[in-house]
Amino acid sequence: MVSISIRVGLLICLIASITLAFHSTFAKPDRRFPLPEHLHVIQNVSVIQIDNEPTNISHIVFGIAGSSNTWHSRSNYSKLWWNPDTCRGFAWLDKRPGDFKSDHMIIPYKISKGWTRFRHVHSASAVRIARIVYESFRLGLPNVRWFVMGDDDTVFFPENLVTVLGKYDHNQLYYIGGNSESVEQDLMHCFDMAFGGGGIAISYALAVRLAQIMDSSAHPLAPLVSLHHLDQLDSLFPDQSQMHSLRKLISAYHLDPARIVQQSVCYDHRRKWSISISWGYTIQIYTSLVIIADLQMPFQTFKTWRSSSDGPFTFNTRWLNPDECQQPSIFFLDQVRKVGSGSVTTYKRYYGKEGKNCKRADGEVQRIKVSVLKLDSEYWQNVPRRQCCQIMNGGSIKDGNVHIRIRKCRAQETITI
Repeated sequence: MVSISIRVGLLICLIASITLAFHSTFAKPDRRFPLPEHLHVIQNVSVIQIDNEPTNISHIVFGIAGSSNTWHSRSNYSKLWWNPDTCRGFAWLDKRPGDFKSDHMIIPYKISKGWTRFRHVHSASAVRIARIVYESFRLGLPNVRWFVMGDDDTVFFPENLVTVLGKYDHNQLYYIGGNSESVEQDLMHCFDMAFGGGGIAISYALAVRLAQIMDSSAHPLAPLVSLHHLDQLDSLFPDQSQMHSLRKLISAYHLDPARIVQQSVCYDHRRKWSISISWGYTIQIYTSLVIIADLQMPFQTFKTWRSSSDGPFTFNTRWLNPDECQQPSIFFLDQVRKVGSGSVTTYKRYYGKEGKNCKRADGEVQRIKVSVLKLDSEYWQNVPRRQCCQIMNGGSIKDGNVHIRIRKCRAQETITI
């Protein structure tokens, strides 16, 4: 049952949203900060030239929220996804970082200005971060359709980002992005009028309207667009640094961008096993038959952002047995290689701290090989359906290896038990 404080917070958010919409409709634009020359405002309605060219990476401007104190280390995250030949945007810092050597493979930075004159309730940095889209808009860069924002410890997956944004009309007032995983953080963001660090996208039309206002006063079946708060997380792969882990994940992403971490489930009815594949990352074996409704629900291996409590969250979670021997067997990505028009990925068993002492029914399996054709990026333009997988060679285990193939589901084939 939602507490009174949460209800009050949601009511405040609703009132703030209505006020923002009302103000955006009737407020006169302040000319202290003129709009870019190529933009014309007639009776508070922005006129934008429309073309039929499909959205591509050149239509996006990135705004990365950073700090001079952390930019030396966190700027390396941008090396993983930033392409200086195709990407546009800047990291916005509070001041110049000392002794920082420029690198063309790192997103360039600018210094935020004018944010210190705004009052704040909880965090001064929240005010500066909330204005990043506005500052990016004021640069007046040509041919912009979307402003995409994230924290400096965010890694974007540009091809998937373009796929998602290409489904929307950038001339409409769109704000695209997930809520925080915890309810308490969503309320705090509303109170501070700040944005979460997971990455948001704002259409050019909405950026125009937000600029006028400024002048006058988060496993679903969906493409992976960004990973965030990476400095606050354990490494994605055990016994490896976070940077090395990300390089491994991105090596799979480059082979099959649309498929990265997409879940497929197959069952070994003879052994009564359930196998959940998160392509390019992990495979889990359950030595029981588990329905897909449970398999697609994440284990609660985390706590709320601010109070480190067990909830509430904005999605359902599963309880994880603290006894490692009662947990599913897990296999992490080990190797990636391109084969014809598809790929073969290999996943190696991970034992954990106590795992070698566990007697498991699937203990004979040491490696799992997964073969699959490359997923067309147009897959996300339609109504996506989870793909099926099958255990090859009759489910035989040879030299500790199992071979699985991911494919389209056949007619009348279900993806449940």
